[in-house]
Amino acid sequence: MSSNDSGQVKLLLSNTHAELTNITVESEGVSQTESINFQAAGFVFSTIPNQVAAVDSGVITLQAVETVLATGTCQSLLLNPADVDLAVECISPNNCQSAVTTVTGNGVVHNILASAPLNYSTVGLDFGDASSHTAPIIFNYNDAGSLRLYARYNLKDAGGIDTGNQIVGTSNDFVTIPAGFCIESPDANWQCSTPGLTSSCSAFKEAGDPFDLTVTAKRANGGSTDYCNHVTTSNFSNAVALSHNLVSPTAINGGQAGTFSLASMTLSSGVGTTSASFDEMGVFTVTAGGNDYLLQNAANQYFSKYWSVLPE
Repeated sequence: MSSNDSGQVKLLLSNTHAELTNITVESEGVSQTESINFQAAGFVFSTIPNQVAAVDSGVITLQAVETVLATGTCQSLLLNPADVDLAVECISPNNCQSAVTTVTGNGVVHNILASAPLNYSTVGLDFGDASSHTAPIIFNYNDAGSLRLYARYNLKDAGGIDTGNQIVGTSNDFVTIPAGFCIESPDANWQCSTPGLTSSCSAFKEAGDPFDLTVTAKRANGGSTDYCNHVTTSNFSNAVALSHNLVSPTAINGGQAGTFSLASMTLSSGVGTTSASFDEMGVFTVTAGGNDYLLQNAANQYFSKYWSVLPE
């Protein structure tokens, strides 16, 4: 450890026996013990990146491997089509509520965090031949939150009869973020159809006057960015960064962006409403997102019509 690596060190451990191994690290009177469960066989997921609600993932691979006792290396255990049990664990929030997960078009059951035993759904996967020996998976979760996947397979003998033994595997934790945010107001005349101080922009408020602002987290709907017409990601509860932009009059014509009264607001069950104001006159847009959600960057997207604010 040194100042160059911020006091971090990476340890690599190999074990050719199937057993539970305890690893203790001690330095300067401080120690920590972790347990590693080495399996003779199991599933290996490729790293699952963060996802967007209701958007199909890229290809995720799943491989079944077993230990070659003579060398301690791994070799493929499953080839060709096979029915594999899959499960989703909801980490944050710890209950996925009414959200839906599909894996390669098949629905997969959700599990509350740390529930035991896990409930699984059977999905047909194709592990290919000896040259590929991996099954491609397309994952889709239509809400927001942190998740992990589990795989399980009942081993069979040469006659296709269950042996009573299983192989299992767990993916990394990953986060699904909203596709974007709907920004609107329940107050009358809040939006105008085109930018500019023209008759198409009805008067909304005077500079400094408060109005109600509603921000709603939304999932994807194909390629549409009209987020106010999308389904709400009701599992999203988090602070959302807010910013504004002056559309008209432009700075060259004497316009000033001024100050928007909110830098952020907190959404609960996907929705937040609070009071806001602009301290300058003009036509503005408002942007939501771009801040961290479960240690990942939330969508920096918005759906905001033009807000027309009159002089005091």
